[in-house]
Amino acid sequence: MEDIRNHPTLTFGPFRLNTEYSRLYRNERNIPLPRKRFDILLLLLKNPGRLLTKNEIIECIWPDQFIEENNLTQHIYLLRQSIEDDPRYPRYIITIPGKGYMFQGTVEERQPDAVLSDLAALQTTTTSLDPANPDDRGGAEGATSALEPSPQGWRIAILIVILLGLLGFGGWVVITRENRARHQQHINPLSIPLQTLTGFKKSLAFSPDGKMLAFTSENEQSNKTDLYIRMISGGESIRLTNSPENELDLAWSPQGDRLAFLRWPEGAGADREKYQVVIIPTLGGPEQILTTAEGGLDWSPDGRYLAISDNVSPPATVGIFLISLDNQARRNISRPPSGLSIFDNLPRFDQTGQWHAFVRWESGVNGYIFLTNP
Repeated sequence: MEDIRNHPTLTFGPFRLNTEYSRLYRNERNIPLPRKRFDILLLLLKNPGRLLTKNEIIECIWPDQFIEENNLTQHIYLLRQSIEDDPRYPRYIITIPGKGYMFQGTVEERQPDAVLSDLAALQTTTTSLDPANPDDRGGAEGATSALEPSPQGWRIAILIVILLGLLGFGGWVVITRENRARHQQHINPLSIPLQTLTGFKKSLAFSPDGKMLAFTSENEQSNKTDLYIRMISGGESIRLTNSPENELDLAWSPQGDRLAFLRWPEGAGADREKYQVVIIPTLGGPEQILTTAEGGLDWSPDGRYLAISDNVSPPATVGIFLISLDNQARRNISRPPSGLSIFDNLPRFDQTGQWHAFVRWESGVNGYIFLTNP
């Protein structure tokens, strides 16, 4: 890896973005990003805490080109896979529903001149002799010779150093073995690779009985995610979807016979800014597109409803709705106050179905947890 200390960088969290060579690092690991995705991240980092509208981003990244908003949304989605610990709950790139995106967090910029000046100062302070003054050199040599030990003293000193080295090495071996044995005691013998599909994995969800695991996996060639399930006890992963769109946010039915997920509809018309809420049998079968939503997904314990985050119409604020699986009727259970950047998301049922929790976001930065009785 090349030394990038003398290149201009932007840092946030464990990430370092090198603006000269268009590279992103997490600690010392390079995270490859396509050019457009890198440019979007750089634009957001240059404007921390500021809402950038979708049109503003498109004009900056694709000047003099006609680009649909869906293209930008896909880039944001994939960018989150690269920098967010859990893309479902983004920490850095926040969506302001119906408006655009904002970078949340502290961004520090370091110019190469600052690094070079620090190195120059360090070299100046560590220089103790003036090479142009031979008298200084002679004085230093004289002092060294006056304090130089005898040959016998050197031999004794060398033997002491060797003895201390052997003792230190023996102690290191003992400590290492003890730490290794202690570490082995804490290793779970059941920690085994569950599957070997290539591509990014996300949206993990256990079945209610704990016997199956559902997840989405990205195809490295198409950068599209599909839905898979597999038995915990063993066997091959079963692919449930094979579509040109991305799937995310999984929720099992209480009986474990169905899975609900969100899908971004590629090239959809008026609803292209919303996700499709899709239900599919876990043993395979036809999909059911239940409705559209801004995000969020959870299945009620009685199996009758899905909780989603959505609005009645685009100008309205985004709240939490319960969607009936029988007739698709909606019931609004949270109404955030009017505001350009206030919306409700992340709906969650408790195990009894009597209480419902969600997060109310203000300006995409501050999130407050609310509890309601649906």
